[in-house]
Amino acid sequence: MTFYYKPSRIAELTRVSARLLLLLSFLFSFNVTVSTAAVSVADGQKLFANNCRSCHNTPDKDQVLVGPSLKNADKKRSEAWLISWIRNNVAFRASGDKEACAIFEEYKKASMTQFLSFSDDDIKSIIAYINDASNKVPVVANAPIGGAAGATEESADNYTGILWVVVVTLAGLSFLIFRINNNLRRYAGEKEGEEIPEERPFFRAIFSKGNVALMFFMCVMFLGYWMVNEGQSLGRSRDYQPIQPIKFSHKIHAGQNQINCLYCHAGAEKSKTASIPSVNICMNCHKAIKEGPITGTAEISKIYAAYDNNQPIKWIKIHNLPDHVYFNHSQHVKAGQVACQTCHGPVQEMDEVKQFASLSMGWCVNCHRNTATQFSQNKYYDPLFSKLHEELKTGKISQVTEGDLGGTECQKCHY
Repeated sequence: MTFYYKPSRIAELTRVSARLLLLLSFLFSFNVTVSTAAVSVADGQKLFANNCRSCHNTPDKDQVLVGPSLKNADKKRSEAWLISWIRNNVAFRASGDKEACAIFEEYKKASMTQFLSFSDDDIKSIIAYINDASNKVPVVANAPIGGAAGATEESADNYTGILWVVVVTLAGLSFLIFRINNNLRRYAGEKEGEEIPEERPFFRAIFSKGNVALMFFMCVMFLGYWMVNEGQSLGRSRDYQPIQPIKFSHKIHAGQNQINCLYCHAGAEKSKTASIPSVNICMNCHKAIKEGPITGTAEISKIYAAYDNNQPIKWIKIHNLPDHVYFNHSQHVKAGQVACQTCHGPVQEMDEVKQFASLSMGWCVNCHRNTATQFSQNKYYDPLFSKLHEELKTGKISQVTEGDLGGTECQKCHY
């Protein structure tokens, strides 16, 4: 049996296909990156930098930060074990896994953030990055701080060219099908004896009412997308790294010499602000230490000049929150036992400190939703949250987060 389609029907199908292709190319253009595979080392590096880097050293290093070294972690434990641990370590410990419980005890019962929103492919990408970084030869260079994150962004930008090739190709196919459609319609009209209208010039056809309406719609969508995207980043200063009056290296002080953060920033566990150390704090050590390993006496002499003239060192503040946001360091450092690196990143590896996290509202809220509190060990919660205590004992819930205690209510941070 032979099926015969009229030219007019073919023309109609072609016209619909052209519109679908044009719409598809429009939707493609909203993306800024394209993933070539579900599991990707580049994606894993980006996820690691945004979610794990504040507590774990990069996988090419053996040094322990807040959490253990991840070098060759994929060889020490199975993929299934790592997926269970990374996604929900609290539930994994509650299941009775001896190795998970041992790690929890070894690291002073510091509860790792849960990543319930991560898919298996997300976690496998992180594992792939750990494997890749563990086996790489260390790069010897005085690379600028933040180089790893920059490399991640660069690798993501490499896909942008591929994206635009796809968009241009789809747009070209749409134009080709549009021309074929016109020719088929004219051919169908001639076959059926219809009067053939004079063919319009190309530019008149392009700027017909329907096409102008479509282009206007696309422009509105692009403008809306741009406004929302720019509005979300308004006022944020991630990676802000000002030049300080003295070239103070956190890498030497907090990293190599292992000076506790609270020695200089004593206010962090006692008050709302972490406090910038006064000159006399510097002089506690630099009365004896008169020469540094990098700059010699050049920078330390600036401390002496400020001390001798009874003048403060004019440090430039890096981490700034909006005026309508209330943040208390002591609540997080003392009561919550939150590590400094969670918000400030691996400062012990930074010669010049920069803003590590976005400090956006979404970033804070996600932390409150996912971070477990020392609920059962803190008697303050006993009379106030008896229902949560009961649910914890019966196993209905595996942990209590700050969000469960009201940490996501507007008035907690805005009043």
